[in-house]
Amino acid sequence: MTEPAGTLIDARPPRQLAHFQVTKQHRRFVEFADAVRRHRYIGACFGAPGLGKTLSARTYAAADDWDHWAINRYSKDTQLPASLAASRTAMATP
Repeated sequence: MTEPAGTLIDARPPRQLAHFQVTKQHRRFVEFADAVRRHRYIGACFGAPGLGKTLSARTYAAADDWDHWAINRYSKDTQLPASLAASRTAMATP
């Protein structure tokens, strides 16, 4: 089954991967995350420490953009960046 143009997957904002090495495991994570979004499920990643789960999730969810905005959100004339307004991804770590 193919997705029509303009669906949830196509609307995902581009991710900033400036200092991030895209690996096979990260591509598998992105495939998993896209499937979770497409089928509207809640996904949980687990595994041994040091595999890159948190870093992949932070990259996918643009968590650095959220962190930067959260620090400066009370500054005068601070607006939510367009990439965050269009984001439909949440990330939580225990």
